[in-house]
Amino acid sequence: MNPNRDPENALASSQNSVQIVPRTAFDVVSQLIPPLVWGRNYSLKDNFLNDLMAGLTLSTLVIPQAMAYAVMTSLPPVYGLYTAIFPPLVFFFFAPSPFQNIGPYAVVSVMVSQVATSALLMLGPAITPFTTLDSNTTAVTSELLSNGIPAALQIEYADIVMFLTFSVGLIQFLVCILGLGAHALVSGFMASSGICVLVSQLKSIFGLSIPQYDGPLSLILTFIAVVKKLPQTNWCAFGLAVGAYISILLIQSVEKVLKTQLPLWWNKNSGDSSFGVRDRRKKVVAVSDVILTVLLAAFVTFTFDLPGLYGVKTIGFIPSGFPSPRLPWEILSTLPNDRIGSFLVEIFPGTVSLALVCFVTTYSITKTFELKTEAAIARISTTFRSSPSSVEAKIKTDSQDLLALSLATLVSSFFSSYVPSGSISRSALLANQTSVTTPVGSLIATICVAIILLFLGSWFQYVPLSSLGTIVVVALFGVLSKVKAGYTLILEARDKGRQVKEAMKVVETEASAMESGALASNGAPVGVAENASTEESTCTRENNPDNINDPDAITPTKFSPDQASQQTAASEIVATNAKVELYLLWLKFVSIHRDVGVWWITFLAVIVLDAGSGILVGMLLSCLFLVVDWGHDSMRSMYQ
Repeated sequence: MNPNRDPENALASSQNSVQIVPRTAFDVVSQLIPPLVWGRNYSLKDNFLNDLMAGLTLSTLVIPQAMAYAVMTSLPPVYGLYTAIFPPLVFFFFAPSPFQNIGPYAVVSVMVSQVATSALLMLGPAITPFTTLDSNTTAVTSELLSNGIPAALQIEYADIVMFLTFSVGLIQFLVCILGLGAHALVSGFMASSGICVLVSQLKSIFGLSIPQYDGPLSLILTFIAVVKKLPQTNWCAFGLAVGAYISILLIQSVEKVLKTQLPLWWNKNSGDSSFGVRDRRKKVVAVSDVILTVLLAAFVTFTFDLPGLYGVKTIGFIPSGFPSPRLPWEILSTLPNDRIGSFLVEIFPGTVSLALVCFVTTYSITKTFELKTEAAIARISTTFRSSPSSVEAKIKTDSQDLLALSLATLVSSFFSSYVPSGSISRSALLANQTSVTTPVGSLIATICVAIILLFLGSWFQYVPLSSLGTIVVVALFGVLSKVKAGYTLILEARDKGRQVKEAMKVVETEASAMESGALASNGAPVGVAENASTEESTCTRENNPDNINDPDAITPTKFSPDQASQQTAASEIVATNAKVELYLLWLKFVSIHRDVGVWWITFLAVIVLDAGSGILVGMLLSCLFLVVDWGHDSMRSMYQ
């Protein structure tokens, strides 16, 4: 009898199984908009205070980074503030992770500058007749932008960046819709891109005017140009850069002492042991060092009139207010019809590279804090715990964050924002130095940036570019430390490769023994069996009854042709299996060196070529190794 037909068994089975709850329209919408999940249980007492403090802390890092990274993009600093407002605002409605804060990012800023500058130089005279400079909306403080482009083309350059941002968002959205996903590449790209950003900041730190090179060897040419112009260093700008670094170190030391010693002193003298209680598992890290250093540098520059006396370059005028919405493809209407195709072809590789880089960065951050994100969602989404098929259980933070990133990029391109990305430093600050519970923390930081833009922008217009360059370099310390990962991969691959080589030697030895005449299962030499034509003989005693009492007597044993052919077939099978095993070990040896190969080739490709070409080379090499892994697994399963 079928147990499933028994009513009692069926009842017991239904009680032990998970009840399937039909998906409603609200479940579908809530899966797309996570605030509908956790917002129903959001508490002003338990959640908002933590998110408020986290947002205020985050804003101290976002504001100076936004202005510094905008300068790296060869755009006015106000564009960095726009990028720190509109993309996170859209991201808030679609992302479940409280630790993600998208916005300007150093690596992406350098790539945007390279792609947009290359496109503008390619167009050349095609856009010169259409050049119009609106001094009311964008102030030009120098004759050349930081990428060497004439300041008169600043509007056209910004239009190209907006179209590039829209294109990146469109590609990201299509990838999400098609379900292709994003997979983290090796850290080689991050390490090499960190070096690119470091070299790009040298000219600001030393106060030099160097054009931006494009194409292969651009990084090396930029470094050579910096070295050649070192005698022309603006020592006042360099002094501000060094002073900014010293200021960061001092403020970090003071803040760490205050965070650790002040609560102890207070508790000791007041008897109140609850003051300043913190989680000792969290490392004490300063959070006000960057913003205080920026304000101090601006105060010194303004007080002593360093731009007028010593030619120190500052970020310049920051217009207040929000930008008017603009179509990001307006640049196409200013181009002749015969140049639109070449323009699209010129920016397409860079667009794909930027989309991938933003995906890789955001995806890696999501995976890094995945467990913390799931715990945060579980704590606040208590309403849905009773439903096994609830939206809470269905939220996929990795794919949802990538979808939110694509939508934020698309929408923000209409509001003068350039390509946003996740930030390792900002996410680490939220996860390790705050008690943030929901994405409201990032929303509060966005509101703080908007207040600065509306009312306090004049406070930052005297910030020297050299000090911002120092801030960027300090933020890169964590990225530059990834260079050690390349050497670690070499050591790991060497140890594993040695083990595979030893296994290959063992298999080769056994195969040679088989082919040279190793004994078969019945005791006959393989070589004799293979040379048999009609009858073959070996020496044995058991088949000779007449000489059984004679220990030295031997009698030839006759083998039939069938027995000889069976031995030959068995020997061929053993040899074939040995060859297959050798081939599988060779594939495994190649697979072991996958990570180290992709890491170093991507690293060198970015250094020698550029960031976009380097990551495309890394993608291609990763695909080749995936084919090797697939072949190894297929053959292994076939011969098991």
